[in-house]
Amino acid sequence: MPALSTKNLTRHIPPIQGEKSFYKTINQAIAEKRHVEALKGIIKEYEDYKKYMSGVFEKKEPFYQDVFKFRVDYLWKKPVWREFEIEGSQTFGDLAKGIIESMGWDNDHLHAFYFPEIRNGKVFRHSYSPYSIGSRGFDNDQYPTYHTNMVRIAELDYVAYPRLNFVFDFGDSHEFSFKYIGRRASKRVDEMDYLPKVIDQRGVGPEQYPPLLEDE
Repeated sequence: MPALSTKNLTRHIPPIQGEKSFYKTINQAIAEKRHVEALKGIIKEYEDYKKYMSGVFEKKEPFYQDVFKFRVDYLWKKPVWREFEIEGSQTFGDLAKGIIESMGWDNDHLHAFYFPEIRNGKVFRHSYSPYSIGSRGFDNDQYPTYHTNMVRIAELDYVAYPRLNFVFDFGDSHEFSFKYIGRRASKRVDEMDYLPKVIDQRGVGPEQYPPLLEDE
């Protein structure tokens, strides 16, 4: 897919889709005295999520027209890694699709990029932390979250968050470490390229659906 248009793009914190209906539904249930304490707990979790996520976005004007470089390492088979270039105006959904296809898999399951959960000054967990940007349908239980098709590559603060984890297919749980390497000004040749693109790689990914072993 060609890079998305940068016309009229300005710095902003992307909206969380479904927030208005979430508050309306949950507050109505509380007013009706249904599961009050549990629902108040869900609101608190959502407010904690919003507070954390408000700090992950770039504090300066994002470089939407620059080309960003990332490396992903597959965690369950080594060495298997890919380096990508992608334009700042493209989304994390575009990058997720590129990662999945670079492994030779079909993009037929949910995915998410996870930010670290910090406890007592240390990283408690990375994958499956409460703080994430996920594909549509990822937030189908407790509260709405940011979607990868709504967050552009240039909008994250990579000085504060140079490393994330990426998970694809929550049944088989394909996990990757995700590292920001840098960015550069866009060149004319980039306009002719298909972004995101793999610029370096090692190893072959595992089969997406390995054959089941039959009992002898």
